[in-house]
Amino acid sequence: MRHGFEDLDLTRIFAQTMAVNEPSRATMASVGMMLVRSFTEEYDVPIPGHEQGEVEYEITQKRWRSEFERRDLHTASPTNTPSTND
Repeated sequence: MRHGFEDLDLTRIFAQTMAVNEPSRATMASVGMMLVRSFTEEYDVPIPGHEQGEVEYEITQKRWRSEFERRDLHTASPTNTPSTND
C-alpha cells in the first residue's frame, strides 16, 4: 500500500474476493481496509461459494495516512530523553 499511496499517489486501493473467502477478508481487514460493498456476478463455470457473492474492501489514501501516522506514534521510541540516573 505504501507504494500505491506514496509512489503512485493513488487516492484509493481496493480488493475483491468471494464472500466465503474468510482468510482473504481477514487479511484485507488486518491492513486497514473496510468492507464497502457486496455484489454478485455471473460465471460461465461457477465455483463453490459463488452463490454467496463477492465483497469489495477499500482503503483511501487519507485513511491510510492517518492509520500510518497513528501506528508511527505508538511504535516510535523516545529519543533524547534525559536519563534519571545522571
